[in-house]
Amino acid sequence: MSTDLVRPGIGPTIPLHCSDPFLQACAHLSEEIDIPLQTHLAETRLQQIMAQDKFGTSLTEHLDQLGVLSHRFSGAHGVWLSETEMTLLAEAKAGISHNPMSNLRIGSGIAQTRRLADAGITIGIGTDASNTSDGQNMFEAMRLAAMISRAHTIDSDQWVRTAEAFDMATRGSAQLLRFDKVGRIAEGWAADLVFLDQGYCHYTPQRTTLDQIVFAETGAAVREVMIAGQMVLAQDRILTLDETALRHRALSAADRITHANKDARTMNAAAAKVVKGFCHRHCTAHLPQ
Repeated sequence: MSTDLVRPGIGPTIPLHCSDPFLQACAHLSEEIDIPLQTHLAETRLQQIMAQDKFGTSLTEHLDQLGVLSHRFSGAHGVWLSETEMTLLAEAKAGISHNPMSNLRIGSGIAQTRRLADAGITIGIGTDASNTSDGQNMFEAMRLAAMISRAHTIDSDQWVRTAEAFDMATRGSAQLLRFDKVGRIAEGWAADLVFLDQGYCHYTPQRTTLDQIVFAETGAAVREVMIAGQMVLAQDRILTLDETALRHRALSAADRITHANKDARTMNAAAAKVVKGFCHRHCTAHLPQ
């Protein structure tokens, strides 16, 4: 299987939901065939509290003890990481996938991107998924990554700069997926390009282009997309698949899933208040006095 364009990886869910032997087997397979390994990591406060209750350590420390951390490893979210955990990740040359849209959407908190970057951790930017972010817009995710860093401090030196946010969304994200020559326009790097309309309102007048891309672009100015030198989007049309047919398949699948999960949704709605109350009380009980 060629991994030039498609890179398989292993994605065990939240470590609290996995057995230790399973996580170790995932790490072994990741090392054996040299593929990325990602799991949710410190997304919510409750995850960290439950980890302390179950393992006596943080999630990151537990993964380190299991031998899971490596340069192939990345943790999704990393909102509630401690300084000790950041150091462990940096020493392992591991990374964090920052998902600001999802974190804000479900109220899990805001990742300390400046501290993560200063610790030497590779940071990529993701959208998580449409069910927790309401979309897959990387421009929006990149903008939020730059902006919400300002919620932590009024010290502008500690904010994520537009150049840093852009690098996280491009080169950093590619690095987490183990693509070494993707994310930069340079000789010897992959010809993966997004062409923006210079005459679009975001760039009229065109001043500090990178700031305008990070703070203003929504995807509306995208005119063409190239992957590995091949045009895949032109004139507002995807060239590699039948969008209309795909839309019909998606609607059909959604209808089937809606009916198949009807009883489960009813049960989940009934249980939601109980689960929410438990989570709230458990977190509150562990707040510093």
